Amino acid sequence: MATRWGSLRPHKTVPFIKYFRNRLSENDQQISRDKLRKFNLKPISSFRFEYDPFNPQSASLRKLCSVLHTPRWRASNLECPCQVVIRGDRSEPTLLVSYFDGQSLVVKTGNFSLADLVELIQRQTDLHVTDAASPASS
Repeated sequence: MATRWGSLRPHKTVPFIKYFRNRLSENDQQISRDKLRKFNLKPISSFRFEYDPFNPQSASLRKLCSVLHTPRWRASNLECPCQVVIRGDRSEPTLLVSYFDGQSLVVKTGNFSLADLVELIQRQTDLHVTDAASPASS
């Protein structure tokens, strides 16, 4: 049977796929409140952000840089300088986190979301806090 818009044949539809994810994880640029409550800058001595602003993969690192420059997080460690290096050579965005015990963490952040970066920094910071709290065995 033909109508004004064409034939009335059944259309093939894509099956509906339901993902069991909460609403916050649908947008990976949002950070959950419990992650932000646990976020601690006290064992960190400095941050260094290196990125090319024209690289689309640097969006999460730029957002992290703006989050860490807010007064709420700066107040948790006023002695923590955040150095931003802007490059124009299409290099991969890099985050360098230095800790007070002399160790450092280098992360190539090209494929990370903002939530992944916050979680990674928090896990490494928790390791340094527990290492400092445990007694040194000699």
